[in-house]
Amino acid sequence: MIKKRLWSKPFEYGLDEVDVKILNTLSTDFGFLNSDLAAISRKTGINKAELRMRIRMLKEKKIILKSRVSLIDILKIWDLYLLTFIKTKLETPVEGLKIKTPIGWTGIMDALISARNKFKTNMIRQAFTLHGTEWDLLLVRTVNDQVDAEEFLEFIVEEGWVEAGWTIRPSEGVEYIFDPVAAPSLNEYSEMVEKPLRKSGKIWKKAIEHELYETDIRILNALAEDSGFSELDYERIATIIKEDVTEVKKRIRNLQSKGIVKKERTSVLDLFELWDYCLLTLIKARDYKRIFSEIKKRSKQTNIIRQAFITWGGDWNLILFTTVNKISNFERFINPIIKKHHAEKVWTVKQQDIDEKIFDPIAVPAVEDYKERVWSVLQNYKKL
Repeated sequence: MIKKRLWSKPFEYGLDEVDVKILNTLSTDFGFLNSDLAAISRKTGINKAELRMRIRMLKEKKIILKSRVSLIDILKIWDLYLLTFIKTKLETPVEGLKIKTPIGWTGIMDALISARNKFKTNMIRQAFTLHGTEWDLLLVRTVNDQVDAEEFLEFIVEEGWVEAGWTIRPSEGVEYIFDPVAAPSLNEYSEMVEKPLRKSGKIWKKAIEHELYETDIRILNALAEDSGFSELDYERIATIIKEDVTEVKKRIRNLQSKGIVKKERTSVLDLFELWDYCLLTLIKARDYKRIFSEIKKRSKQTNIIRQAFITWGGDWNLILFTTVNKISNFERFINPIIKKHHAEKVWTVKQQDIDEKIFDPIAVPAVEDYKERVWSVLQNYKKL
């Protein structure tokens, strides 16, 4: 009897257990080497002592979540990428029933995090409360089995605090944008921090809240860029997975050619602690393919598109995740496109600005998942 569904992405991209080991290693947080700090120092003009101090402070503020990882395209390694909207109950559904319904935005997030810990799942990549919509919570999840995804939703429904849910996902085999790590530019710092402090003007609130200076923005932009592997990195990976360095290099080049490893080394930055507005936009349009094509073309000229997908099923055709420090920047980007192509409906919501949320955009299925959903499943098929 086959108990687990086959994980199909390894077959699509020709991945074996060694590739999965490498990807897990690349997604693991590793500290900065002296050579990294020296390279950043040369690039930014900041001496290494100050660099160490500022990086430590940015970590304490939870702006830098991971020091050094590879940016891995999770849509190319997980079978399912799901966006689930949840509406919570405001009161206990049955009088006398002992159910603690969440109160306020923080209560909703606390209930989700508690449920995740009880269910012992690592499927949630992002979760944040929503403002200006009937839906209270958005979950971005990665799973290799629809059953696993449904079991978690059933679990939180049984806890009694969920009233309704709605899930959509990207279409398979079409183009998309996946760029979950970005920092605002130095120009934005000048325009929205330095100038407004001297006179009136729109202020970049997050930079003020976290006491970020121009030097911090330089560092964050350097950390968000691809800095390439050093020989020490290859040796470290080879040691961890117990493979030859030459084999590791060859396999990483192969993973890059497939678009699975998008950046060799970067830092994971919490977008919600950097940008004033993290927006989710759904678009319904007959000419949605042309809209997406224009979004992709224009995204190369701007720094606001984090993710963009054509959807599978449902009433909506496109999903966008964007980050901006001024809503007008988003409007200038999207309005001409939807007007030109006559979008039927556009719905934009923003994440609620609370301390608790989940932001973990880089994750790889475990080696055990590979053994269970690829090797074991194939062995079971052979026995049939």
